[in-house]
Amino acid sequence: MLAVPASFKARHREWLVLSGSAQCGEEFLSQRDFHVDPAGQGSPTWTSADGALLFLRESALPASVTGTAFTVRDADAGWPDFAPGIQRRVLWQHEGEASMLFFLQPGVQVAHHGHEHDEECLMLQGDLFLDDVLLQPGDYQLAPTGTDHRVTETDTGVVLFVHGSLDLKFVG
Repeated sequence: MLAVPASFKARHREWLVLSGSAQCGEEFLSQRDFHVDPAGQGSPTWTSADGALLFLRESALPASVTGTAFTVRDADAGWPDFAPGIQRRVLWQHEGEASMLFFLQPGVQVAHHGHEHDEECLMLQGDLFLDDVLLQPGDYQLAPTGTDHRVTETDTGVVLFVHGSLDLKFVG
């Protein structure tokens, strides 16, 4: 059981089930299900009968911004097209910043782009080259605001969690 301290109440929390299954309050969640606990609200207790690996992202958004708790279920969310060979699922967004899942088909290359917000990437499946770095499942990468990626490509296809700008800023 993961008991959430009272100090969490002041933080916006985003949970992603990476593997296994867990129960969040009364909700049963499985792989790639996403749950938001807004700032200012209590957080439900998390339990797992067989074990689960969870990713937790916290931020200091005021309660008035984040609204009510919600869950995005992988099985129900679909993969809307974003660009040729790329599907994107927007999980949460506010003022141009978002948490998303991306599915890139094998052989996809993303054009040279910059970041208007810090961009966090967590690899869930496949291999991805970001410039001269190879990201594999479980790897995390932070691209600070103002940086760019000249090379973003995959031979295998990938699924990755990204928190950053809702829209990519392509460079020249």
